[in-house]
Amino acid sequence: MPDKTCKLIELVGVSEESVHQAIRNAVARTAWSLKGLDWFKVTEVPGLVREGQVSEFQVKLKVGFRTFSEDEVRGARTGRRRKRGSSVRGRLRAWTDGSR
Repeated sequence: MPDKTCKLIELVGVSEESVHQAIRNAVARTAWSLKGLDWFKVTEVPGLVREGQVSEFQVKLKVGFRTFSEDEVRGARTGRRRKRGSSVRGRLRAWTDGSR
């Protein structure tokens, strides 16, 4: 089994629609700037109330992503592509569609 090292960051996703959409927003936005996103864990679900109604869902997440070895970085620079569906976006889409 190859050695793996992960880094952990904390995010807050926001949505006016739902907690699920707040999670999707945080992961999708982060996936554009970080490669190797692997998992998330919801740690808090605060929100805002205006005029007696929930106006905003906020979700605090811990997100883990892999740090890459030199070989993996070189492979990325030479244009090797990941298998279809192996991206975080693909896994998240499968999870939200219920096809996991």
